[in-house]
Amino acid sequence: MWGQFVLDPEEFIASRFFITLYIYQERWHGSLTIGQYAYLRSSTEEGDSYLINTELRDSLETAIAVLKMEIVKLFTALSG
Repeated sequence: MWGQFVLDPEEFIASRFFITLYIYQERWHGSLTIGQYAYLRSSTEEGDSYLINTELRDSLETAIAVLKMEIVKLFTALSG
């Protein structure tokens, strides 16, 4: 399951952020990526990168909450 957020769709080089939630061995994991959705391979040469990768969690709700907290921390640090 994943979603996409585009800062400014009118910009030619708009940054696309993806939130990906997936299950592995009955535990949930979340990622925030830029360029394209999370999958097994990422390439900065292709313009994509993992920004946040969470640990496995027992429930989807917990995985979402942890990912949200990590996103807030990242963007707070970047906005300075």
